[in-house]
Order: sequence, then structure tokens, then C-alpha cells
Amino acid sequence: MDLVILAAGEGKRFGGDKLLADIKGVKLYQYMENIYKKAYDFDNKIIVGKDTEILDYYKKRTDL
Repeated sequence: MDLVILAAGEGKRFGGDKLLADIKGVKLYQYMENIYKKAYDFDNKIIVGKDTEILDYYKKRTDL
């Protein structure tokens, strides 16, 4: 099974990029990643986004 993370929303109603929001001391996209890891061992993880911080974070990861 594959996981696709859509990280491309502008967050206009939220007032900024939701995925960059701080949740319990980590960015939301990192917090979600921890939830996904516990839920299932996905074969492939695909991140679709426009934010360079998020894309650079995942490009540097070797464990995905």
C-alpha cells in the first residue's frame, strides 16, 4: 500500500501554511508523519507540495 501526502494548500482560512504550524513542539507535517508510521508500514511514500521547507526535509530523509 502506498501513502500520498498532499502538502500543497495555501491555508488562506487558516492564516498561513497549516503544515508549518507548530503542534506539540514539531511542525504539523512531521507530527503527521509520526502518526502514519504507527498506522501502517507503507511501501511507498509520495509527498506532493510546493513549500520548499517541507520538500527539502523529505529530500534529505533516507529512511522513507
